[in-house]
Amino acid sequence: MKSQILLINFDKKDASKLNKLSLHSLQVDRGYISDVIGYSEHHGTEKREELVNYFLPHPVYEYKVAIVNLNYSKAINEEFKRKAKDMTRDRRREFYEFWNDKGVFIIFLGNYGYSDLINLGIPGIGLETVDVRDITCNFALDDKTNLRKALKESRQHVVMPTKKYIIINKKFYGEDTNSNIRKIYVNLGNEVLGCYLNGLPSYDDEDAPLYILLPQFENNILVIGGLLRELAKIYPKLLPEIYEPDWIDSEKYYPKEVSVYNEEKKKIAEKAEEEISKLSMKKEKAKKKYAFLRGILVNSGDELKQNVIQVLRNIFRVKVTDVDRKKRKNLAEDVLINYNGRKILAEIKGTNSQNASPVYIAQVWKHIHHSGCRDIADGCLILNYDIKSDPKERPLAYTGEYEKELEDIIFIDTRVVFYLAIAIIDYDLSVENAKPILFQKGRATFDLESYLKRKSSQK
Repeated sequence: MKSQILLINFDKKDASKLNKLSLHSLQVDRGYISDVIGYSEHHGTEKREELVNYFLPHPVYEYKVAIVNLNYSKAINEEFKRKAKDMTRDRRREFYEFWNDKGVFIIFLGNYGYSDLINLGIPGIGLETVDVRDITCNFALDDKTNLRKALKESRQHVVMPTKKYIIINKKFYGEDTNSNIRKIYVNLGNEVLGCYLNGLPSYDDEDAPLYILLPQFENNILVIGGLLRELAKIYPKLLPEIYEPDWIDSEKYYPKEVSVYNEEKKKIAEKAEEEISKLSMKKEKAKKKYAFLRGILVNSGDELKQNVIQVLRNIFRVKVTDVDRKKRKNLAEDVLINYNGRKILAEIKGTNSQNASPVYIAQVWKHIHHSGCRDIADGCLILNYDIKSDPKERPLAYTGEYEKELEDIIFIDTRVVFYLAIAIIDYDLSVENAKPILFQKGRATFDLESYLKRKSSQK
């Protein structure tokens, strides 16, 4: 019987990719665990429990390795929501017994709202949501073992900033215990970004991970493939299908002529790592430069407003005034746009809801009335909605009965602003041709792919 691997919160493509990474001899199943859907009642000073739903095709103890991705996916939620049921304490205990006695747990920490990992049977680990923009991820271990080498090589592919800091409770993982937590990745402030619980005594230099907590990577499946191969070497009976003795891969049984090339490779690798580090810094600088542009797709409230102002000023070269800075009451999310001699009062809204409230449209007219601004030519609603979903998967807002209400205002989906900005920055769309697309009555529309096809056909 094939060894069974459990992927939780991964899609079918991920399972297929894992099989293609020379792991086709394993049985890969898929399960699901939700984000927090509620909380238990308070009992004195006892901490409220986070309530979640889950679905597993078989009990977790049927698997050799369980891998969880705590990152939101609308498609996976839709696929499993009817199958999912309440997580119980019995299931939590099974998770605990699984990594403690039977298999290995790998968890990728994403944007789920968990404050700890107790629903996955892991005590003593707190999670703190990252609200700063770290750009540096350091490897915190030596590279004496193959597992650590694999984790070190993966460091450059960590998605920064990470979503969660890991808070290790010394009550469970003190230095005096026979098992210890080993930090894998840390930021410059020494907050923990990744770690694993080693099943060997703290003085032992070898690795026997019981669970591994990791940040998100550019390609989680590629990281998983590498980890499974290393786990097969550490635990030969865990995944016998992919176990290969270390000596087979070693260079112990070759003449010296073979080993001398290692020094040359090492020198080249060191130079390459320097260049990669420089490129990574340049990449992060470029990401920081355009953080305000990406922000119009992910933020809400005042942060969204400031992002929109920066995009309009810096990319579209439009004069924009923050009305709130003028100390006008009840206009905290409004800006005044001067375009072609016209004054446009724009309401900027961000919401997680897929169905944006029609109240936002009414507020455009209300705020024009209360603004005290003279000669306002038009009202505008700039909306970032369904924020947790990939922008490509968001449906149109205000369709059906609400469509007509958009005819008398300027309605701008922040996705339109974003794709127009990309066309200006990357594909030579002139600012003067872009601005009329935004500032016309009704729904602003722009299809970047169609624009690129037309541009290509004109060459």
